[in-house]
Amino acid sequence: MPNKSWTTVEIEILRKHYPENGTAFCADNLNKTKGSVKAKVSYLKLYRSNFRLNPNQIEFLIKNLHLSFKEIAESINEKASKVKNYVYSKNLKPATYKHFTKEEVKKIIELYPTMPNSKIGELIGRSNWSIKHKAKILGLKRTLKQAKKIQNDYSGPHRFKKGNLPANTLYDGAITTRNDKRGIPQKYIRISLSKWQYLSNYNWEKANGPKPKGFNIVFKDKNTLNCEIENLEMISNAELMQRNTIQQYPEELQQTMRALGKLNKTIKKYVNNN
Repeated sequence: MPNKSWTTVEIEILRKHYPENGTAFCADNLNKTKGSVKAKVSYLKLYRSNFRLNPNQIEFLIKNLHLSFKEIAESINEKASKVKNYVYSKNLKPATYKHFTKEEVKKIIELYPTMPNSKIGELIGRSNWSIKHKAKILGLKRTLKQAKKIQNDYSGPHRFKKGNLPANTLYDGAITTRNDKRGIPQKYIRISLSKWQYLSNYNWEKANGPKPKGFNIVFKDKNTLNCEIENLEMISNAELMQRNTIQQYPEELQQTMRALGKLNKTIKKYVNNN
């Protein structure tokens, strides 16, 4: 039976792991119900931090914090709840909404059939996405003929033709180093066009086969750039949580946490078998 009360240690574990791993992960490893985790998360005002937005979505979000979460979500084709969680998890402060003036609306209506959104935005001090969203609200639409004329009139001479790639496009098997969503440097290997994988996972799976669901590849020497197979090992989500959390506390508290973990596993096993 899940433990209903929350200890100080459990709350600290929840604070550390909920933003990255979510409700189901915390409920399973803390022996709580999902409802209990959701209620505690709401009370503590915790937000998820591992929502994956692409660079264009992030750029639009940051430039348009004056829009509502719903407006931003519609513009980047995401859920409003996801946008809200991303904003608060990154400590971004929503700006005060800047309403369109009557003159700006009139200008948009006048120029929309013959000018691209970006150019209209430059004229009235608005972003490309802001113009696009306002045009949608106003019910403005371009005909196919108008859209083609705008494309022909405003396409730059350096625009890549369909099927062509920039000269600096990397090849399959190329390895790069960049920070992950937590800000930790990692090595990535290109699998195919626009598809990249952690080099650590790639090397481990090449030697041992596909990684089972619920397991993680970690670095024995804690160096995330050392992706040699001898430095890699696979551990479960539960063990990863314990490693990331238990070392922060005094030895006597670590022993208590280990004992509590064993007790919870025993109780869970007993409940499942009866």
